Amino acid sequence: FVVALAIGLLGTNAAPATPLLGEVLRQTDVGLMSAAATAMIYVGTNSLPELIASLDDGSFDTRSHACYALMALGKEAAPAVPRLGQILLEERGAIAATAATTLARIGEPAVPLMIDFLSHTNAAVRQWAAVALGNMAARPLSAAPGLIKVSEDSDAGVRAAAVNALGGIDSVSPASAA
Repeated sequence: FVVALAIGLLGTNAAPATPLLGEVLRQTDVGLMSAAATAMIYVGTNSLPELIASLDDGSFDTRSHACYALMALGKEAAPAVPRLGQILLEERGAIAATAATTLARIGEPAVPLMIDFLSHTNAAVRQWAAVALGNMAARPLSAAPGLIKVSEDSDAGVRAAAVNALGGIDSVSPASAA
């Protein structure tokens, strides 16, 4: 635990240690997982390959801790968007919710994929896409047409998520407001 945190305190200088942190992240001890995920946040984008690889682990705890670190990296975690999108396509339950939250925290780099997912044939995928768009700090105006369309979806969960997301879209962009 202490070693993982000490590695993290080295910041980007600890990049060579990311494979070790990845191994620790895949342990069964939740405290160790948490320490490794926290250290990987401090290591920064150098930890992305290990974090993305951890999304394929069979353990929900490992995957959720990897998502926690990716959330903290924000837009810098953009390379994880395709794998997180794949989770929305293949998974259900808590890991899908965690992936949607992670995509929301990544923000703008995830917008095109989430807009595309609004027209997916699976209602759960449409719902998670709307949830992700609705939980973004800056809700993208570009998502409005797709969200308007799914606000009339046959699935009540999709409709609710779309209406929530639409409620936070500001029609004035920061650039045009200046």
